[in-house]
Amino acid sequence: MMERLILSVDGGGSKTCFLVAAPDGSPRYHAEAGATSHKSVGRRKASANLHEGLCALKQQGLDRKSLMVSVFGLSGCDTPADRVFQMELLRKEGFREDNTILCNDAVLALYAQCLPPGIVVVAGTGCICVGIDENGQMHRVGGWGYDYSDLGGGQWMGAAVLSQALLYCDGCRSYDPVFDAVMASAGVCDTKELRWWAADIKDQTTVAALARTVFETDSPLAGELLEKGAGLVALQAAGLLKAIRNEGQGDYRVVLAGGLFHSEAYHRAVVSQLCRMGGVPPADIVKLAHPPVEGGIRLGAQFLSKQKDAR
Repeated sequence: MMERLILSVDGGGSKTCFLVAAPDGSPRYHAEAGATSHKSVGRRKASANLHEGLCALKQQGLDRKSLMVSVFGLSGCDTPADRVFQMELLRKEGFREDNTILCNDAVLALYAQCLPPGIVVVAGTGCICVGIDENGQMHRVGGWGYDYSDLGGGQWMGAAVLSQALLYCDGCRSYDPVFDAVMASAGVCDTKELRWWAADIKDQTTVAALARTVFETDSPLAGELLEKGAGLVALQAAGLLKAIRNEGQGDYRVVLAGGLFHSEAYHRAVVSQLCRMGGVPPADIVKLAHPPVEGGIRLGAQFLSKQKDAR
């Protein structure tokens, strides 16, 4: 008898993870590919990366007929128009709407750590806060666009430090040691080359990669940007908690996910400011301890369980 399996795809702004597992979470196949966020790398590249990952699973021996449900948590799944584009992409790959779950990738991170109710704060290339209340309703703050939302995320942090570095290059501000780290990250030797490099940037992931220069440099500007970014993230999370709490009551587990939380300094700053702004006990704030892609397996298993109960 063919084994019954669940596919989970965690499609972020920098990379995509594919996991096929049994309903109990036992892994069977795993693959990785580039970003599948069309808002980070464009529609053509996002489509190509998705196809590459699915082909890798097939090469490992996956028979798509064994998939009972497929869960796609994709960065950039923000609006009805985004869902139309991404669902069409999935249909072209042979997936049906009746056994396919499409959601923002932040939802997977929440399910990976705990079952709702709760909220997840994802700070990676971008920044988004998603919460699911006691009635199963989803709420969201942030993540509406790299240039004007996603505040405190990697792209915001990278753009902030790069803009200050370029002001220095143009003779408009004083030197800060973090600018040397920016030039090293860009692979350039002087201010003229940094300006040329910046003018030729083609995608948001390049900018987001500069965030690490802020975390790895001990300087006045780096410290200022880190605290400001952490404050913006905490502000959004606190706003989400206010929106989903029932008349101000109820405690919600807060899950912190995304590459920026690998920085202990950034993690501490977000926790400190969230406790102050949102009235959250430190014990209710946890760092994601499991790969988000595993959350898709839990979400898929929950879907199958509800489907079984409805019969």
